[in-house]
Amino acid sequence: QTRRPDRRCERPWQHLWRWARRSIRRPPHPRRSKRICITARGLADAGRRAERLGRNQRAKRLYEEAIEAGAFVCKRCRKARPGLEDAPFSGELGARVQEDICVDCWKEWMAMSIKVINEFRLNMATPEANDIYESNLREFLGV
Repeated sequence: QTRRPDRRCERPWQHLWRWARRSIRRPPHPRRSKRICITARGLADAGRRAERLGRNQRAKRLYEEAIEAGAFVCKRCRKARPGLEDAPFSGELGARVQEDICVDCWKEWMAMSIKVINEFRLNMATPEANDIYESNLREFLGV
């Protein structure tokens, strides 16, 4: 099957396969590129140090840079993301969640909380159910 030259490929690296068939080397896979994206603003750090760092070391470095820049860093996912605008509920736990948890992790908890309520068959009108719900919240979010 041949492609017409005026049509674009679905995959941007697909045109490289012709080159790969002609030569011995294969082009690098785009997901396995050693270059990493440092910030959400799209700045790339392709320096020699960054290419040698492992995945955990890069994540730790990004976390430290975000803290130095004064950005909000989520305690659960350890990424610089927007935080919650309002406390999800009143009390000390609600304040801690607002201070430490990002919007994306809170959305994950909201999806998980439905599973917790259904799995444990919680009646949220009882104090025992609220304790179970709160302990699962603390465990999931790490607060």
